[in-house]
Amino acid sequence: MNQFSPDRLVSQDDWSDLTRVKSAPEIDIDRLHIHRLTRLRSCIQETGAAMCLLVNPVSLRYAVDYRAYALFQSHIPTAYLFVPVDGPVVIHGALDSAPMADEFRKARPISYFDGATELESNAKELARDVVNYLKEIGTDNRRVAVEYVNPSITQALEAAGLEVIDGVLASENARVIKSEDEINCIRWANQSLSTLGIARKSKTRYGTIGIHT
Repeated sequence: MNQFSPDRLVSQDDWSDLTRVKSAPEIDIDRLHIHRLTRLRSCIQETGAAMCLLVNPVSLRYAVDYRAYALFQSHIPTAYLFVPVDGPVVIHGALDSAPMADEFRKARPISYFDGATELESNAKELARDVVNYLKEIGTDNRRVAVEYVNPSITQALEAAGLEVIDGVLASENARVIKSEDEINCIRWANQSLSTLGIARKSKTRYGTIGIHT
């Protein structure tokens, strides 16, 4: 196995805790999360949609700090999120905490892994959930933004009288503008990884050396 192969970096993790390399900056976590949710709501509003249905693990972490099984979620979505322009943020099928979500609800099986051949009927149930959610938040706007889902979900939403647009227009655009806290995190991570990378490279060429910050 290569010394720096992905498998070895995971099985012999002596690098991911970057605070061992460089002290983390002072970050206001609550302010960071509020900025992200505000950005996301604003971008949804810009699309003209009443809400966005998110399934991408990057988006779930950005919106509500949901981190469970990100790799699994990226291939087999089990959790999904309803984010409205105005109203409670609801996560469905969460397997772990989601600090910025207002409510936790049961999920419909939206993947073949969970729902097998019942994708069409499950999609209809999800569409009913979306329609009911729009009633809950008191909007008559029938445009919804949806991230990366099966065609059966799009078809079911449209059959329920909803207009479907690409959710990435909101979720990706939201992440373009960074807050001061996010920029400080990025700078710290880059500086720490640069230091760690130089140290590892030196170690492989000249033997073991210390890491200097």
